[in-house]
Amino acid sequence: MSKPGSSSQRVTKKVFSKIVGDKLSNIPRETLKLLETENFSYKIIKGEERDKLVLDIIKKIDAHDFLPRGKRKWVQGWREILKNFKKNKYDLRFLTPQYIKPGTQMRIFDEYVQPQSDDFELNWYKAFRFWFFKKYLFKVDNIYEFGCGTGYNLIILNSLFPDKKLIGLDWVPESKTIADQIAKTYKINTKGIIFDMLNPDKNLSIESNSAVITLGGLEQLADNYNNFLDYLIKNKPKICLHMEPLLDFYDENKLFDYLALRFHLSRNYLGHFVKSLEKLENKGRIKIISKKRTIGSKFHDGYAYIVWKPL
Repeated sequence: MSKPGSSSQRVTKKVFSKIVGDKLSNIPRETLKLLETENFSYKIIKGEERDKLVLDIIKKIDAHDFLPRGKRKWVQGWREILKNFKKNKYDLRFLTPQYIKPGTQMRIFDEYVQPQSDDFELNWYKAFRFWFFKKYLFKVDNIYEFGCGTGYNLIILNSLFPDKKLIGLDWVPESKTIADQIAKTYKINTKGIIFDMLNPDKNLSIESNSAVITLGGLEQLADNYNNFLDYLIKNKPKICLHMEPLLDFYDENKLFDYLALRFHLSRNYLGHFVKSLEKLENKGRIKIISKKRTIGSKFHDGYAYIVWKPL
């Protein structure tokens, strides 16, 4: 990505279209409204301040502060979300995942930046999903989200596509409970299913004219994603969307990328998923529709995406 010209910047509609790699005319009104009404201004971190930030990142990685998260941690996290969701009378605002932290530094155009708004990352994620979902999901009848977590994405999917059937799948039982409660409270056509992507249930078939999506759902699989890929190819969804930290987009010869790469490896995040899909495409088993590195939070680029379909 090329650098902006000055230290003070804002994610405008033109900048957003450049970040996601799409024409300005394809940016939906929901995204445009957010870009116009929310504070997307930021300042590029330079000089001594940048050096301190880089040093802090290195020290945290070297101190092994970023241990891989096991299933128990996810159960605890989603159990906490479910508890707060119930406590606050099923207010959808309490479904925001804990990993979206207010006020954190971000990574944009190969620079570390400090947003003006504490809600910058949260609003970016909303704007991105409006675009991502409206661009690729409008033709399908059913949407399967694997690794649905707090059900956060099911809500935004229903706001965009109220007539589509939504299925939220996760290995954590609390995620199923949340999805089912959302359906009951808000009369949404969705349901939760317990599903382990490490050991896919071959008896669970994906309906025809369906899409599969993951948003940070694959990152915990490390190198153990091939069983899930085989499951998808066998079930032949119409389209597959993944927004994940994608290891193959980093250039280890650049400091900016190398730090993100080290963080990624320290967390044992998703392996060479892009390369695996490219090999499958070369074998004629799938077709890659698009792929792009976008922006990231302080430590890595978790908002990269790849879109493909089985053949």
